[in-house]
Amino acid sequence: LLTACFGASKGNMQNIDWPNVINILDIANIMTYDYFGSWDATTNHNSPLYKPLQGDVTFNLDSSISYLINHYQVPANKLAAGVAFYGRSAKTAGTPALFAPITGVDNITFSDDDGSPTYFNILKKQNLFTTHWDANAQVPYLIGNGSLHTFVSYDDQQSIGLKAAYIKNKNLRGAIIWEITGDY
Repeated sequence: LLTACFGASKGNMQNIDWPNVINILDIANIMTYDYFGSWDATTNHNSPLYKPLQGDVTFNLDSSISYLINHYQVPANKLAAGVAFYGRSAKTAGTPALFAPITGVDNITFSDDDGSPTYFNILKKQNLFTTHWDANAQVPYLIGNGSLHTFVSYDDQQSIGLKAAYIKNKNLRGAIIWEITGDY
């Protein structure tokens, strides 16, 4: 098989000659993660299935896949959607929350992963956080307890299950995982 990975933002997609590239590829792996992170002004989801209430409305799996199919006429059976087995942490300026101002990455709580914790390490530290669910984006997130001013965006079994159902319902080729060792 001939495969390649591509960034999931419209800006990245516009740099690809899709009609020619898709004719020679068996699978186009779309990296539907790293949409938001500590590099942004406010906290948001690393890998939302659908658009969150704030932020770029195209930064989500559904928007990226739909755009490729509808705008570039990429056949669904040539697309594999990305699933993240890691999260993104962010220190917040005040009380941690979804869409709170960011001061940087939390590379203290998640020092083993330089602030981008594997799913395994998120589970190990979950007692430091309160778990929340974003019904719009269809992904979980963590808010630091007490004086821990940290927000963590990640995927869990439920959100990965929803992404798997989406992949199946849209007749996509499958999923790609970054990064498989994140789930022991």
